[in-house]
Amino acid sequence: MIPRLVAAALTVAGFLAALLSPIAAHAQSAGTLTFRAQTPYVSSNGTFTLLFDWTGPTSEDITVSGTVFAPISEERAVLDPPTQPFHAIRPQPVSSLRREGELFAFDLDIRSVTDGDETRLLILESGVLPLQLEVRDAEGLTLGALRTNLIRLPTDVAETPSLPVGFVIEVAAAEGLTISGASRLLERHPKLPIAVSIGDGVVRQLEGSIDDAIRFRTALAGRPVIAPAALNLDPSALASIDRGDLYATVQSQTSERLESLGLTVSAETVAVDTNLTQAGVDLLLSLGYRTVLESGERSRPTGVIRGSEDSIQVLQVDEVLTSKLQGRSRSTARVHELLAELAVRWNTDRSPILLGGDSLRSVEASALDTLLVALESPGLLTPVDLRTVVEESALLLIRPDEQPSQDLSFVRQDIEEFTTELLTYEQFHINGDPSPESFSTNLLSALTRDLNPADRSRAMTRLRDNLRSALGGVILPDGQSVTLATLNANIPITVENRSSGTRSVLLEFESDKIEVDQDGELIALPPGSSTIDIDLEARSLGLSPLTVRIFTPDRSEELASTRFAVRSTAIPGLGLLLSAAAFVFLIAWWLVSFSRAKTAKAREEDATSETPASSSPGEEKAKQAETPPAESIDA
Repeated sequence: MIPRLVAAALTVAGFLAALLSPIAAHAQSAGTLTFRAQTPYVSSNGTFTLLFDWTGPTSEDITVSGTVFAPISEERAVLDPPTQPFHAIRPQPVSSLRREGELFAFDLDIRSVTDGDETRLLILESGVLPLQLEVRDAEGLTLGALRTNLIRLPTDVAETPSLPVGFVIEVAAAEGLTISGASRLLERHPKLPIAVSIGDGVVRQLEGSIDDAIRFRTALAGRPVIAPAALNLDPSALASIDRGDLYATVQSQTSERLESLGLTVSAETVAVDTNLTQAGVDLLLSLGYRTVLESGERSRPTGVIRGSEDSIQVLQVDEVLTSKLQGRSRSTARVHELLAELAVRWNTDRSPILLGGDSLRSVEASALDTLLVALESPGLLTPVDLRTVVEESALLLIRPDEQPSQDLSFVRQDIEEFTTELLTYEQFHINGDPSPESFSTNLLSALTRDLNPADRSRAMTRLRDNLRSALGGVILPDGQSVTLATLNANIPITVENRSSGTRSVLLEFESDKIEVDQDGELIALPPGSSTIDIDLEARSLGLSPLTVRIFTPDRSEELASTRFAVRSTAIPGLGLLLSAAAFVFLIAWWLVSFSRAKTAKAREEDATSETPASSSPGEEKAKQAETPPAESIDA
């Protein structure tokens, strides 16, 4: 019994071995056929070339052949092609194919007229023809296969209307097309009207590397960049609370940073990741923008949104087409599938198309290069700039959103109060941390679309607390007693600045009996303790309180205060009294002296009037000599 079972088992095994041996041999000889590149278009009398990688055997009996199917008329047929054969491609040994490096080049000559040349494939009309390429062994078994599309151009390409295609490259800081990859791509296509969009992360990388910035600027070749605001702000939400100035500030700061790198910033086009209300449109128009490149996930057609007095044009990347390029696997093959779809569309609709954007982050740079090469190649597509896309598009009227995507009304009062306090801090701050700019940035960060309302409220509360803390730090000592021995004196006051930098403060002194020369004076306080000399003048004897207050320069915030007890022991006005007494004594002396002199003179005048006028001594003597004595007369 057992020998019979063993014999039966051996017989079955032999049968299975004989049956599976060809399959095993086929499996061992099979390889991988991988698409690498192809000619974007082929003229009516040209050569179509397909490059592929083959990892299987390349002996003489291994051939490559194919089938061209009937032209397709619908875009969906690109991915689901018809199965009706159109032309058969005669077999060729793989070993006889032309090589480009490690790749095999399959050349297919095309003709458009019946001339009896059987070596060339006859295709009479332009269109998109699905093509299947196969590698077969000597027994005709398929070892590998791939599918693609052959795009045959019209006879006279120069006179054929083309399909305008715009292209937006979004440079990424990490995932996607990096600065170096974008620079290489732009260098390879210096004349293509490519729109380039860069975000804040890329700007920071350029600021950190002079070499990258120089290469990127050179590769741009004067093409302007579209720069979204460094922070993801909602212009419509800010406009709804009358704070569009905050959005304008961020845009201005972003432009200044790019210009400092030598880049040209687009003055008319802005990338906005948000929905737009009429107020948001008016805000963008007031900033000089005429075109909005929507960078969000919302699918909106290219069109026009009317504002209060003008309209703004909205550009939307064709996400349906662009998304077909996503993924690194077979990305180059997907490019040619996209070209085939565009070629099919060319027959029915030639409205401008905008490709690119953030949807291409997962696409290999080589695939993007393939697409740009196709745009540069004479064919059915013409590369155009954003302005041409707008001008040649059938712009639809788009209704603005009724409400912004954000509600900032509940923090409106907080924003107003914070910005007012920030103006005070800007005057108070001279140098050191925290800077006013850091508070401005933190305010804008609290208003981004990235925060939910609860997080935004907490951020605003922390921000105001930090600003209040920064406005503090100026300390005056407790009140002291000061004795003045003179009416005018100079006393020191110690002020402590606990901030990390110099601060500007306003001094104010208040007293009924004391005057201070430094009242209302602005001074700069360095970090640490400082001594301020103040000049006092007492107006009375005794004890006089002196209140010292320190304010911010705009006097809106009192930073510190203290009170001094000032005692004056000097008699106020004593010097003036002595001077006055001396002056009075001098006047009195002068009056007395003047009165005495006047009285003496009066007496002399009276004496002179009572006595005859006397003769001179000579005349008196002559008279005495001529007149005889009385006795003589009597005689």
